[in-house]
Amino acid sequence: MDAVIEGDADVLYATVSLDRVLFAVDPAKRLRLIILDACRANPFASRMKRSVASRSVSRGLAKVEPTSPNTLVAYAAKAGSTAADGDSGNSPFAAALVKYLSRPGLDVRRAFGFVRDDVLKITGNRQERGQAPIGAKPGNAKQGSGPVAHLASLNGKWNTVAGCPRDGAADGYVWRFVATLKDGQFQAQYGTPGAFPSATYEGTINGDGSGTLHVVGFGGNPKFNLTNVAAGTPITHEIAVRFEDSRGTGDQSGRPCHYTFDRQQPSR
Repeated sequence: MDAVIEGDADVLYATVSLDRVLFAVDPAKRLRLIILDACRANPFASRMKRSVASRSVSRGLAKVEPTSPNTLVAYAAKAGSTAADGDSGNSPFAAALVKYLSRPGLDVRRAFGFVRDDVLKITGNRQERGQAPIGAKPGNAKQGSGPVAHLASLNGKWNTVAGCPRDGAADGYVWRFVATLKDGQFQAQYGTPGAFPSATYEGTINGDGSGTLHVVGFGGNPKFNLTNVAAGTPITHEIAVRFEDSRGTGDQSGRPCHYTFDRQQPSR
């Protein structure tokens, strides 16, 4: 590291901003993918002078919200937290990237879901990978067409079935519950919050119907989980989903569980 930074204003001239990287990938015709393994504590924090007293210069990466369409920014640790360097040549995040991104035919959203699971496991749930949702530039969509209209067409209640087949020593199971989609925001609850088992589902659906759901909750009977842990153990994973018209599908990271979504017909 050869940057000379004595104050927060020096950051503008001595470092490369994420905005410059976003600008560099803007000509890409399909997915604009940026991977940041730089979520560390600020090494200059102890001696940096702040031009604005309330400006944060110390911990982790700020929240990232890309506005260009089809842009995905993945980073080693979620906003406001720092990433571990690890004990080997690569950080836990970099090691997981090497493991999954080179797999032929693996959807990029599923790959990053597997990366998240590995990072959580390696760091004892202390580090969670971050990801900015795929951006859609505001103002581009016209009324009645495009991404905004597509999201509006998905609004409603969705009957959800989660099917996890037998996997090794873990028995298979099926969960059924109702989810709500409103202007691209997905929410659902399986079981009573805090009960064993239970799970809360939240996520953002993009204008093309794709998205990632984040799941947190508690495991139930040990015979249904991969590691046979006790009931009440916290669970967390991601689901790569896609919605189209009145149907949707999803695949879970870390285990071959498949989700189907069927929109309920409005009451007459």
